[in-house]
Amino acid sequence: MYDNTFYKIKEMEVHPILKIDFGNYNLNESIGKKSINNQMLHIQKTKNIAYFPVLNANNENIRIISYYFNSGNNTFVHEYIELKKIKKIFHTKLILNDITFFPKFISFRNNSSNINHEVTYKNYLVYIALPYVELSLINKNSLYIDKIGQVNELDNPVIVLMKLK
Repeated sequence: MYDNTFYKIKEMEVHPILKIDFGNYNLNESIGKKSINNQMLHIQKTKNIAYFPVLNANNENIRIISYYFNSGNNTFVHEYIELKKIKKIFHTKLILNDITFFPKFISFRNNSSNINHEVTYKNYLVYIALPYVELSLINKNSLYIDKIGQVNELDNPVIVLMKLK
């Protein structure tokens, strides 16, 4: 289960393309030789570790990797966002939408809201907002959103496109 390397399959061969180094927060790779149950027990008991990286987007403009971080008392999903052209890197466990407030939080995981999707589209980042989830975060059954209109709990998902500048 455990490996910090991303691979690409090409012509029926597997090639490593990217290895993640969490520095002092690395989980010892020897854990990968244990059973899945023992791996999970070890992860639950070990404090201050980063593990299970997922490559959500990787193109000429951006690289986004989500990963779990166990601080001991809590485990959070963090996101590593690398803007390649301007050479900036961000590590965050929370992205607050302070422009429109809907959705309240943004995630760039390719399965956010349990809907598999591409995280990028042309020069945009993509987020799928499920109205019933988003509205429950702000304790509302419906909300009027500029340029969208009235959004209710049972509405279809809202596709949010964010332009990279």
